[in-house]
Amino acid sequence: MINIFFTTALVVAVLQGSSTVDATSSTRSLQKTYETIQGRSCFRSLNGMIESMADLAAKYPDLITMESIGESYIKKNNPSRSDYGSNMRYDLPPGGFDIYAFNVTSGNSARQSAEKGKMLVTSGVHAREWAPPELNARFIETLVEGYNTNADITWILDHTEIHA
Repeated sequence: MINIFFTTALVVAVLQGSSTVDATSSTRSLQKTYETIQGRSCFRSLNGMIESMADLAAKYPDLITMESIGESYIKKNNPSRSDYGSNMRYDLPPGGFDIYAFNVTSGNSARQSAEKGKMLVTSGVHAREWAPPELNARFIETLVEGYNTNADITWILDHTEIHA
């Protein structure tokens, strides 16, 4: 139990130095710009988020894995707008989307998965909550980009699996 609190305190301490607020600017290592929510350049759109996380997983395969764990309700059931009655104020995205999970940890660590602490971070649960997925993505980017350059981040990823 103490290990969980210690790890959380380290994560918070490591992330306090980051102050980037424009999602249209590239992440430090990917040097690429991603699609954002119209009128909200500080938040990546769903397509921008998926693309940036896929790029991050491709660049750091020993630190992050990205896996589809299911389909959205819309993708699975293909409902129409009329299925929601008169309360529907927003258009449904065509086709729906896959739901992704990320495992962030050091694959080269001497510790095996069973020996590592586990941390679960959720975001994107509700469609109109834009900040948590962006914050979670920046948290993941900070961890993988800081590995082997920041002692605290290296320790965290050597001793913990972060599932997001």
